[in-house]
Amino acid sequence: SLSAFFANVSDPCRNFIAIIGSGCSVATEPIAEVGYFWGFSHISYSSNAAVFSDRIRFKSYFQIYSSQDVIIYGVAGIIDYYGWNRVAVITEQEILFTESEELLKLLLPDVNFTTRAFENPDDTPEIFPENGRIFFLNTYENKARQIICEAYHNGLFGQYYVWILYGWYSEEWWKIEDTENTHRCSIAQLEEVIDRSLALQQYPINENKNKKVVGDLTYNEYLTE
Repeated sequence: SLSAFFANVSDPCRNFIAIIGSGCSVATEPIAEVGYFWGFSHISYSSNAAVFSDRIRFKSYFQIYSSQDVIIYGVAGIIDYYGWNRVAVITEQEILFTESEELLKLLLPDVNFTTRAFENPDDTPEIFPENGRIFFLNTYENKARQIICEAYHNGLFGQYYVWILYGWYSEEWWKIEDTENTHRCSIAQLEEVIDRSLALQQYPINENKNKKVVGDLTYNEYLTE
């Protein structure tokens, strides 16, 4: 993303006044940090890493989507409510997720967290702690499919297990076929694992599709136009 940014701002035929995007925090972060030096305002529609709240680093950056921290407070609330004192956290090594893991530990200092880093399918045999029952899957959905599949083959599902997932994954994300790092499970097998899962996300802003918003349009009217 940074190379594309420099290629565009150095083009004498282009004249920018603002930046919109990117859709993910990893791509947004480097541009949000340097865009200020060109005088650009920067708005992202879905990036939500907690790091973006640092106004010293990201002086001209703004986002529409609420921070990832909102979900982590919800995860902490569920763990505290049910009195779970041993939780396994499987974390993809991206800033969005590593910061979430750190915040969760800070919010619940008395909980015994077993953390596992996940980067590629070769990691899967090592990610499940012995006697683990409560799992927080702190990854993007493509990694989630791989991990859930491995959980199925390890028998980590049913009434004695809990999986906590992100609710902002794509609709029916477990049915999406991976273009890389394919897993070895059927859709039915993945559904067996996530059948009793808990999925958390920010309250959807388009829940009321008939409410008029900016431009005196409803959500449905905007899509129609």
